[in-house]
Amino acid sequence: MAALVEVLLVERVVVRVARVDIIGRVKNVENPPFRPTVPSYSEVLFSLEYYRLMETCWSEAPSARPDFKHIIDTLKTFAGRR
Repeated sequence: MAALVEVLLVERVVVRVARVDIIGRVKNVENPPFRPTVPSYSEVLFSLEYYRLMETCWSEAPSARPDFKHIIDTLKTFAGRR
């Protein structure tokens, strides 16, 4: 879900790790699982709601991750409150 953070921050977050390295690390099932470095909430420029959505997308349990429809609906809800 680095893409969500990149959209919200309007910049690349995963700049220190090449895409091929990310794919390899995911395929190798690292323990703990590889996660891109994301600024802590206090350093980001978007609301806690977006940050929490991103965190749920990275849940260790696949069944706890939201599906794409839920992500879109949630983003629409956030956008409607502005």
